[in-house]
Amino acid sequence: MFPNTTFYAAPDSFDASTQMLIFHVRKHVAGGPNNGHFEADPDRPQQYRLPLAAGVRIASVFGLCSPNDPVLTPEKSCSKAEFTADLPKYHGVLQLHVDATDHIDAIEEQYQP
Repeated sequence: MFPNTTFYAAPDSFDASTQMLIFHVRKHVAGGPNNGHFEADPDRPQQYRLPLAAGVRIASVFGLCSPNDPVLTPEKSCSKAEFTADLPKYHGVLQLHVDATDHIDAIEEQYQP
């Protein structure tokens, strides 16, 4: 589905029984205030689900994995447990990297003013 790719996504939920992240693909639209914004990708409107790799790397810069510190901070690493616990309250955009076996092996929170 997405092997060896990097793209933006809005997470919907995490299915603990299958260890899959459920999401919609987003695209960055340049221009306007704040140097652009993210919106739904019309070429990929459906909902997707992919498993997290065993050693997934998760990087947070704002609210993800830092619910008690909602200020812009230097990038910090999150555990898979922190990520899945905070996901239901998260309404931002993530950059996902998918490895050759179609597992998400890197997640980076995208700062949005």
